[in-house]
Amino acid sequence: MNQLYRIARHPRIYTALSAVLVLLAVTVAAWTVDSNIESELDLAQLRTLGSYAATLESGTTNSRVMGAAILFGQANPEAKQLALGKLPLGAPKVVAALDMLRGMYTADTVFLVNKQGVVVAYSNKDSVAGAGRDLSFRPYIKMALRGIPNVYPAVGIIAPDRGIFLTAPMRAAMDNTSEPIGAVVVKIGADKLDLLLKSWPDGIAMLLSPQGVVFAASRDDWLFRAAGTMSAERLAGIRHTRQFGKVFDQTPFPAAPFTLDMPETRIDGVRYAVHSQQLEWNDPEGDWQLTFMERRAPWWSHGSVLGFAALAGLITAWVLFWFYTLTRNSFLLENMNAQLRHNDALLQESQFIAGLGFYTLDIASGKVESSDVLDMLFGVDKTYEHTLAGWLARIHPDDREMMERYLSGDVIGHGRAFDKEYRIIRLNDQAERWVHGLGKLERDAGGQAVTMRGTIQDITERKRVEQEIHRAMRELEQKELAKSRFLAAAGHDLRQPLAAANLFIDALKATGPNTGQAQILHRLDQAMATFNGLLETLLNISKLDAGIVKPEYASIKVSELIVWLEQNFAGLANEKRLGFKLYFPLREPLAVRSDIGLVRSVLMNLVSNAIKFTSKGGILVSARRRGNEVLFQVWDTGMGIPQDNIGQIYDEFYQINNPQRDRTSGLGLGLAIAKRALALLGANITCRSQPGRGTVFEFRLPLADTPRKSLYRDAAPSVREHADNDTFAQGKRFIVVEDDTIVAQAMICVLEKIGAEVKCFQKAEDALHDATIEHADFFIADYMLAGEINGIQFLNQIRRRLGKPINAVLMTGDTSPSFLAESTDFPWTVLHKPVNLSSLMNSLRAYEP
Repeated sequence: MNQLYRIARHPRIYTALSAVLVLLAVTVAAWTVDSNIESELDLAQLRTLGSYAATLESGTTNSRVMGAAILFGQANPEAKQLALGKLPLGAPKVVAALDMLRGMYTADTVFLVNKQGVVVAYSNKDSVAGAGRDLSFRPYIKMALRGIPNVYPAVGIIAPDRGIFLTAPMRAAMDNTSEPIGAVVVKIGADKLDLLLKSWPDGIAMLLSPQGVVFAASRDDWLFRAAGTMSAERLAGIRHTRQFGKVFDQTPFPAAPFTLDMPETRIDGVRYAVHSQQLEWNDPEGDWQLTFMERRAPWWSHGSVLGFAALAGLITAWVLFWFYTLTRNSFLLENMNAQLRHNDALLQESQFIAGLGFYTLDIASGKVESSDVLDMLFGVDKTYEHTLAGWLARIHPDDREMMERYLSGDVIGHGRAFDKEYRIIRLNDQAERWVHGLGKLERDAGGQAVTMRGTIQDITERKRVEQEIHRAMRELEQKELAKSRFLAAAGHDLRQPLAAANLFIDALKATGPNTGQAQILHRLDQAMATFNGLLETLLNISKLDAGIVKPEYASIKVSELIVWLEQNFAGLANEKRLGFKLYFPLREPLAVRSDIGLVRSVLMNLVSNAIKFTSKGGILVSARRRGNEVLFQVWDTGMGIPQDNIGQIYDEFYQINNPQRDRTSGLGLGLAIAKRALALLGANITCRSQPGRGTVFEFRLPLADTPRKSLYRDAAPSVREHADNDTFAQGKRFIVVEDDTIVAQAMICVLEKIGAEVKCFQKAEDALHDATIEHADFFIADYMLAGEINGIQFLNQIRRRLGKPINAVLMTGDTSPSFLAESTDFPWTVLHKPVNLSSLMNSLRAYEP
């Protein structure tokens, strides 16, 4: 400010200030002259506007047409009878009277409406039929039915053109106080209004609706344009009045380039004075406005104003230029300095926050230039040796030799960019820190590396987070491994006593039980079958997780799948008194290309769930063609699934409405198995459900090219499978290797009951030392044994000793994914405990010639 004061006291400044005062005086004088001229023009325009408004009102509100409409509504008896419904619509006498009234005043249309706003008679120069139309929504009809004559410009509904509707009430008696029973409407074409507005020679004349929409104008391109901004609310209001027919049902016209609250506006580079006058037309939406826009002569058209303006411009330009050149440099310089200080502070702060420092290394001398943040990062000050040796001294001893080789070999020697993470020992507090260095070489004309510029950033916190994540992942893996081991051990230990129980039950059956004992054995069989089913479900999910199930694709007839479902589930549905319907096309035999076992598994789980969770109604299984696929759907009328739970129903062990874990409702693995099985087939399962109404599950399988012969396998077992176990085992020699005492006792008991000779060992080593095992007919070995040799190793040694294939079965309680994957390569049948006598004998029969 002091500098500005010194400049102000300069003689030139005094001259400039004097010129400004002169300019101000000249400007005031020029404004006064121009204002007087414009005032005279405004008064003349206002007088002209009043004349046009009077002409317009005399042709509408106070016109002979309005008087004739009022008189017609009071005096014509046939029209009143027609309005009261005593004559049919379009009564000839009334229409003739309307034709006369229209012709007398050269109107476009004349029509009558009854008290309900419905057109009962209609006269149009084009003979358009209009009787029967409901116009009760029109404001001019509503006002006339309240006894108020009115003028209403609008776009017609019957004839979609612009017109001015002169509306008078039709009264029950011959006086103006009697009740309105209808209305007389005379429509005058807007062309007369257009001629009136186009007669204005000095600018633009227009008629605007209460919403600010141009209804008529001296410029045709301004029709239906709205003054001001067209907002969504405003557009909705215009559409609501239906005053403009269907004009605004589509994209609205562009906005007019003025607003009514402006005394002046500029259009296409021309100044206009804006004046408006309201018309008393009784429109319920507001007053219509007659608006004139008069061209204003440019200010420079007045010689005196031009002279004053030219002088003022010259003086002002000289003053501003002089003042600008005087102050510009000082202001710019101060602003630049302030911006540089601000930018430098921001850069320093960002580098400090990011722990990012900069350096320049002169390769020939080994000298290093470093930023303040870099010195702080290494814990040094400016007295520290800023050289390559000083940098190496700060590197962690375990990383120093590696970094020296990296810099001299990979970077400087081979010309690669510097990009390395390493550790340093900070000088001031001896703290170990992780840093990430980046650098780029600069070479001279001969290609020799002379300089390296780059950054070093502290990444200690990032390294700490990475290490914590790695440690957490290792801990999680250890926990998962421990859990898997525990579950495998628990599953093995659980299956051992169940295997023994199954075998003891089979042994009891062979003792010839009486009727009561047979019933108890039957109950035990049912309980064990339920338990076995649950364990098999767990085994199936383990097989799918282990990836050992490989689809075997074949052509499968859809009809045979449906028949298989009926045979297996119709009886179960009937027991619950549920409907069980099957739908598939008979005229078009469908076949899908898929794995029959996996498809049956999916359908079995879906249908059994549908029956299990449906208490009334029924189940529908359908298969229909959809393009190149077959859509399978299972519908039920059960309890339904809440929408929030649909995403969880495919999770293992997840069940809805079973908090007590009732095992008669299953384990909650059926849908998990179905989803995994379909994933193997490249298909997805989806679910739609409404609680209390039912559920539908669906999936799609690809159509087979050509249906083949039946692959349907008869559910009834063969005669060989039903062969008497006593006959099969009678006199046969069995070697059993089982380290679980209870299971071994049960195996011995049941085999001896059916006439077999049994020799049992707890360890494979003991069995291998017994010479009599070479004469055995069958070998039954547990996989996990007490000694050093497991069951598969035992069987392999026996086979090598005999030099020929042996008849053997491997039993196990291990259902871990790793064992399941390994067991697919075993040459003998693997039976998962619990095992009953029937499954054991059927497996051994496979080896009998």
